[in-house]
Amino acid sequence: MLSDAHVDMQYRADGDPASRCRNQTLNNLKKVFRKFGHFQCDTPIELLISAISAAKRLDSDVDFVIWLG
Repeated sequence: MLSDAHVDMQYRADGDPASRCRNQTLNNLKKVFRKFGHFQCDTPIELLISAISAAKRLDSDVDFVIWLG
């Protein structure tokens, strides 16, 4: 069971954290690409998929997972 993951389907890897990583703005001209997220933004779907895939590879007999952040 997975609950309360806060996945942002509008996340942009080149998005400005000031806009919750949803838009490129003049404040983010460096074009820093963050495929797996930024600590000021909700989780992009790529991070969620990667984390679940890694957990399954590491141990497919997991009773529960605590996901923070």
